[in-house]
Amino acid sequence: IQFKLDLFETSPAAQQPALGRILMKAFATRLTTYFHASQKSLYYLGLNHFVILLTVNNPQNLIQTYEILKNQVQIPFQILKHKLSFGLSAGIALYPHNSADLKGLLAAADLACQQARALGGNQYQFVI
Repeated sequence: IQFKLDLFETSPAAQQPALGRILMKAFATRLTTYFHASQKSLYYLGLNHFVILLTVNNPQNLIQTYEILKNQVQIPFQILKHKLSFGLSAGIALYPHNSADLKGLLAAADLACQQARALGGNQYQFVI
């Protein structure tokens, strides 16, 4: 699952790099404490760009994971004098259905995430 915070670009966190870094760290910390270490690999790919790699038996579990992620990002972050909350757009790619290698999976998930954002955000899209 590749995901980005909706409306981040217009938030004070995007305008103030130090605030943005604090927000990204707070978001990553919130997520890593929510998921058990054996369930996930969370990666920060750059400003407002995350990937979580999961092993699941049922793709439906990925939708549940997205809902957990979305709920976590909608809880406001109190950072310095700013109260920040966001939506979450995500792209979901499946191994080996969408690609047999990590680079291909990331590219496919990125495309699906862009589609989710283009459709108004705060939603997920599977790679078709």
